[in-house]
Amino acid sequence: MINTSGVQAGLGTLGALLVPGRDGDPLQAGGTVLLGGLALGVIPATFFTNSVEMQAQDLGTTLALTGSGAWLGLWGSRIITNSERASQSFGGVLLGQSLGYLSGLLLTQSLTLEHSPFDLFLASVVGGTMGSGAALLATSQSVRADATIVELGTLLGALATLHATGRDTDPTTITLGAALGAWFGGFAPVAYGAFDRSSMGEEVVGGVMLGGTAGAVLSAIALESPGLSADQQRMAVVGSMGGAAAGAGVVLLVPDAAERTVVQVMFAGTAAGLVGGVLGLSRLPVDAGDGAAASVAAGYGALTGLLLGDILSSEAPNARVRIGGALLTSATLGGVTLLASDLLEIDPLDAGEAGIYAGAGALFGHGLAGLSGASQQTNAALVLGAGTLALGAGLLSAGATTYHDDAAIHVTVPTLLGTSLGLSLPYVLRDRPSDRERFAGAEWMTGLGFGVGVISSQWLERPGADNLETATFSLSGGAMGLGLGLLMPNSSTRTRASLHQVGTLSLGVAAFALAPLTEYDPLESGLLAVSAAHAGWAGAFLPYFWHADAAPPGEQILGGLLLGTGAGVLGGAILTEMFGVSPTDTADLVEISFSGIAANAAGAGLGLLASEDNRVTVAFLESVGLLGTAGLAALAPSTIHSEGDTAFEVMWTAQALWNGAALASLTDATGRQAAGATLLSVGAGGLIGAGLAQVVEPEVPDAMLAFTGSVWGVWLGYFGARLAEQAGVELSRREILATTLVSSDLGLALTAVALSPLADVAPEQLGWINVGGLGGGVAGATFGLVAGGPSGVNAGNVIGCAGGLLGTAIVTSLVMDEGEALAPVPTAPGQPKFDARPSGPTGGWTLLLPEPRDVQVGSWLLPPRLEGDPAPLGLGISGKLY
Repeated sequence: MINTSGVQAGLGTLGALLVPGRDGDPLQAGGTVLLGGLALGVIPATFFTNSVEMQAQDLGTTLALTGSGAWLGLWGSRIITNSERASQSFGGVLLGQSLGYLSGLLLTQSLTLEHSPFDLFLASVVGGTMGSGAALLATSQSVRADATIVELGTLLGALATLHATGRDTDPTTITLGAALGAWFGGFAPVAYGAFDRSSMGEEVVGGVMLGGTAGAVLSAIALESPGLSADQQRMAVVGSMGGAAAGAGVVLLVPDAAERTVVQVMFAGTAAGLVGGVLGLSRLPVDAGDGAAASVAAGYGALTGLLLGDILSSEAPNARVRIGGALLTSATLGGVTLLASDLLEIDPLDAGEAGIYAGAGALFGHGLAGLSGASQQTNAALVLGAGTLALGAGLLSAGATTYHDDAAIHVTVPTLLGTSLGLSLPYVLRDRPSDRERFAGAEWMTGLGFGVGVISSQWLERPGADNLETATFSLSGGAMGLGLGLLMPNSSTRTRASLHQVGTLSLGVAAFALAPLTEYDPLESGLLAVSAAHAGWAGAFLPYFWHADAAPPGEQILGGLLLGTGAGVLGGAILTEMFGVSPTDTADLVEISFSGIAANAAGAGLGLLASEDNRVTVAFLESVGLLGTAGLAALAPSTIHSEGDTAFEVMWTAQALWNGAALASLTDATGRQAAGATLLSVGAGGLIGAGLAQVVEPEVPDAMLAFTGSVWGVWLGYFGARLAEQAGVELSRREILATTLVSSDLGLALTAVALSPLADVAPEQLGWINVGGLGGGVAGATFGLVAGGPSGVNAGNVIGCAGGLLGTAIVTSLVMDEGEALAPVPTAPGQPKFDARPSGPTGGWTLLLPEPRDVQVGSWLLPPRLEGDPAPLGLGISGKLY
C-alpha cells in the first residue's frame, strides 16, 4: 500500500501541474512525481498502513473508483481549460485517478458500502456511455459544453445504475429494455431533429448509446415498481417492437412518404404496441413454445413480405417496398400467432425445428430458381412455395420426429457434402455459369442435402463415426476427381467439375455402404492423416514428369496435391482395413512422419546430384521417399520410439544439416549440387539418427547434452582459427570453415563418448561443465578486453572457454565421485515411484527417486536429536533429476 500510495500521489501531483498547461522539462516532471509521492503518499501511508485493512472487496472498490476518477478527470480538465490539448487531458486523467484512489481508500475504511465492486464498475461504464451519447447528440461547438454534458451524464447514469443494482433484476427484461431504448435513441434524431446528413452518423450513435443505457437502467428500476411485473415488461417490449415494424412497414409501402414521416409513424406504432403489450399481451398465457412459434412466424412473414411484391408485380419492386412488405407481414404474422397462443400447444424445440425446415426449403427454392434461370415472379414463387411446404412439413412432423445423440452429425454431413457438390454442379451444366448460377448451385444442393440428412436421420440410426467416415471419403473422392481434372492438360472446366462430382459420389456411396463394417480408432485415423500428407507431397511433384524444361503450371501442381491427398486417405484405409496395418501408439505416427520426411529429403538430394533433368530428380524423390516411408512404417510397430529418440533424431539431423552445408561450401559444387548434397546429408542423417536411437535409447537431456559438444566445437574452432590469424597464420575462408567443421564433429564425439557406458559421465556433471565453459568464456573475454583491448578478446575467449570446460570437468569429477550413490528404491507394479525414508541416525529424511544410476545430489545433515525431540524439517534429495 505504501508503494501504491506513493505512485498515485506522485502521478496526481504531476497531473495537477499539467492541467493548467505549463510545459516543463522531463527531469523536472520526474522530480515532481518523486517528491509528490514521498510527501503526499509514502509518508502518510507509512503512518497509517498498520491501521488499514484491505479485503478483496475493498481492493475491487478502490480499483473501480480509480478508473472512474480517471474518466471524470479527463473531462473535468476540459471543463476547466476549455481545451482538448493532449497534455492537459493527460494531466486530468492522472489527477482524477489519483483522487479516485484516495476516495476509494477513505470510503472503504470509513464506510460499509452496500454495492459490490462490480456494481461500481457497471455504474461507471453505463454512466460514461450515457454521458458520451448525450454529448454526441448535443453536437455543440464548445469543448467545455461537451465536457460538461459528459460529466453530468456520467454522474446521473452512474447514480441511476447504482440505484438499479442490487435488486431482484431480470437479465432478459433489462436486455429488452436496452434494445428498446437503443431503438428509440437511434431513430430519435431522424424523427424530431433538424438533422444534417453530414453529422447524422454521430447523432445516431449518440442516440443509441444514450437510449440503450437509459432503457436498461429504467427497466431495472421498473422491475421494482408496483403493478408492473417482468412479464408485463417483456410483453411491452415485444408489443412495441411489433408496433414499430407494422407502423414503418405501412408508411414504407406508401409512395413518396418522407423519411421523417416513416420514423414518426414507426414511433407511434411503437407507443401503441408498448401500451398494448402492458395492458393486453401480458394477460395472455404465453410460454416459451408460444414465443418460439411467434418468432418463426415473424421470420417467415419477413420472407413472405420481402417477396410478395415480386409475385404481385411484373416489375421488380424497389428496396423501400421490399423492406416495408417484410416489416408489415412479419409484425402481422408474428402478432397473430402470439394472440392465438392460448389455442396453440407448440413445444419450443418443435417450433425451432419447423423454422429451420422453412429456411432450408427457401434456400432450396431460391437455388432451384437460380439454376433454371427462372423469372422474377417464378423465383419468388419457388422460394415461398418451397419454404411454405417445408414449414408445413416441419409443423406436422415436429411432434413425431426424434433425434438420437449423433443426429447433428447425421444431418450436417449430407448438408456439407451438398454444398461441396453444389459448388461444382453449375460447371457441369454449363461451360461458363453466371455468378447467380454458381451461387444457386450451392444453395440448391445445400438445401437438398439438409433434407436428405433430416429424412435419413429418422430412418437410420448410424453412429456419428460412420457419418464422419462417409464425409471423409466423399471429400477425398472429390479431391481425387478434381485433382485428376486439373492434372489433365487442356481439360475443360466441365470435365473437371464432372470428375469432382463422380469422385465425391462414388467414394461417398461406397463409404456409406462400408462404414458399418469398418472402424477406425484415433491412431488409425492419425495414420490416414499421415498417409494423406505424404501422398499429397508426392502428388504435387507429378507434373514435373511432363514438364522437364520449365516449372509446371500452378493448377497442375494443385491438381497433383489434391489427387495425392485423396489417394493417401484411400491408401491408408486400405492398409488399415485390408492388411491390418495399425500404429501401436502415437510415437509410431511421429516415427513414420519423421522417417518419411528424411527419406524424401534423401531422395531429393540423390536426384539433384544425379542429374540436371528435373524428371530424374523427381523420380528419385518419389521412389526413395515412397519406399523409405513405406519400409519404415512397416517397422514402426516393432520399434520403440520415445521422446528421447525424437530429441536425438532432431539433434542428429541438425548436425547432418550443418555438415552437409559446410561440406558443400568447401567444394566447387554448383548451386544444384550443393542443395543436393545438403538434402542428402539431412535425409541420410535423419535416417541414421533414427536407427542409432534404437540402439542408444537416449533420454531427452542426454540427447540435448550430447550435442553441446558440437556447439563448443564450433565455438572453439572458429575463434581458435581467428586467434591463429592474429598470431600471423594465414588462413583462407575454406580453411576456417574446415577447422570449424572438424572441431564441431570432434566435440560431438567427445560428449557422446562421455555420456556412453565407456565413461559413464552423469548428465548433471556435463551440465556443470557447460556452465563452467560459459562462465570461463565470459570471464576470459572480459579479462582479455581489459588487458589487451579488442585484440585480446579472442585469446581471452578461447582460453577462458577451454579452461572453464577443463577445470569444471576435473572439479566435478572429484566432487561427484566422492558422494556415495544410494541404491535405487525397488518398486512393485502399481507402487509409487517416489519414496521417502529416514536417512540415518540424524533423523533427516531423504526423498528417493527409483531410477537407474541414482546420484546423491544433496542432503541436510542435522545434529543428532534426543529421544522425544520433534522430528527435524531437513529434506535430502537423491535420484536422477533429468
